[in-house]
Amino acid sequence: MLIIKSGNQMKFFFNFDANTIFIVEKKWQQGSGSVDEKIFGFVNKRRLYQNDFNQLSHEPKPTVEFSSII
Repeated sequence: MLIIKSGNQMKFFFNFDANTIFIVEKKWQQGSGSVDEKIFGFVNKRRLYQNDFNQLSHEPKPTVEFSSII
């Protein structure tokens, strides 16, 4: 398993055996605003990340799992 940390907000875990990338995003909110917008975007983010990895030239394409911590 390969673990990549990207700043304070994201971590990537690549499970080579399962050919799966796990993306964990941390979100927080100090002021007023809509948490609904953050939650709504999570499903779309997984789709965008999956689309990015589907552009890779090697086969099989990795599966993307995305989760977020609010």
